[in-house]
Amino acid sequence: MTLTSQNREAETAGAASKTRVPRSPWAVLSSMRFALALVAVLVAACITGTVLPQGDAVASYVRQHPDAAPRLGLLRVLGLTDVFHSAWFIGLLGLLALSLVSCGITQALALSRATCKGRAVSSLLIHLSLVAILAGGLIRGVWGQKGSLQLHTGEFTAEFESTAGSVPLPFDVRLLRFDVERDGAAAGAAQPQDDGERLQILWAGGATSSLPVTVGAEQVVPPGDAAAAARGTFTVRILRAIPDFMMDPVSHVVETRSAQPRNPAIQVAVAGPGCATTNWLFAKYPAVTMPMRQGDDAPFRMVYERRGQGSAAGPVRNYRSTLEFAENGQAVKQASLAVNAPLSYRGYTFYQSGYDPGDTSWTSLLVVRDPGVPLVFTGFGGLLIGLFMGLYVWPRERAPEQVTGPA
Repeated sequence: MTLTSQNREAETAGAASKTRVPRSPWAVLSSMRFALALVAVLVAACITGTVLPQGDAVASYVRQHPDAAPRLGLLRVLGLTDVFHSAWFIGLLGLLALSLVSCGITQALALSRATCKGRAVSSLLIHLSLVAILAGGLIRGVWGQKGSLQLHTGEFTAEFESTAGSVPLPFDVRLLRFDVERDGAAAGAAQPQDDGERLQILWAGGATSSLPVTVGAEQVVPPGDAAAAARGTFTVRILRAIPDFMMDPVSHVVETRSAQPRNPAIQVAVAGPGCATTNWLFAKYPAVTMPMRQGDDAPFRMVYERRGQGSAAGPVRNYRSTLEFAENGQAVKQASLAVNAPLSYRGYTFYQSGYDPGDTSWTSLLVVRDPGVPLVFTGFGGLLIGLFMGLYVWPRERAPEQVTGPA
């Protein structure tokens, strides 16, 4: 082939590319490149929502960094301070769902022409499952609700508080009783009465001791047994006491939201042979610790107790609320919930979130309504079935190997 003919063919190919018909919107929606581009944008949006302060954390960040207020104001206008609830993020999820739907329809049309219909069915099931997962996320973002309610024993309410204001409930909920479960020396043993704040020391062997909560004072931990005494002397020092604990999610600065003991916490430093740690302990959440300086673990566990007048002593194991649900003035259900044991009723889930150690007739509950959960679980189930079918039931057929003759 001469150089002139090659140039002529290149010119012909170039002219053909210039007159190429643009792709239809359907072809763009059902293309893999378009779906991957949407996924890349969504990943970037999720990273932005993780790095930047979001929701209620914005006000706290502005209090700590007043000079950042203009920048955060601009980011709020752009919808970057509440990414996961913004209209543009939900719109991107909807566009990705539409792209997956178009891909699914294309797969369904290809079933009649497919040589391996089973594999085409698995591919269609995977696409439909992804659509269900995205649809569940969209439903949660648009119609999901989240808030809290506070009740005293005997009180009832038909609404809860969210960031957008009061949200009505389709039923009444009443607090019948609130119980604080404590660890005693023996089952059914009477607990001593005590007032004030104490730091309970719980040794692995079962021995316990108690120290007063005095900020700044270094106190020697009584040994639990002879083996513990042989290890050496351990000391604890209360560095800070916060009545209503709050930590800024960006700067990690600890401050108090109010002077009321809504979330009492103390910062405790432990020193001893091979041990030097600093932890935050919480009166309402005895099982939760927040290490600020982590070293080797101490041979004992610490529990911060803050008791009111006439309250029972002993480490808190759990706390439980018994609720009554009523509709049209008639009680229809009674049930209990505790920490890590939520309660669901008519699409609303109630979580035990807190209580006041000085007033054990009061409790705080977290209320969540997520109508997209069934779709999400259905989508994950279909996705697993589709992947199993595609990988093991109808695996892709291998292309026949090319047979080459002798050179």
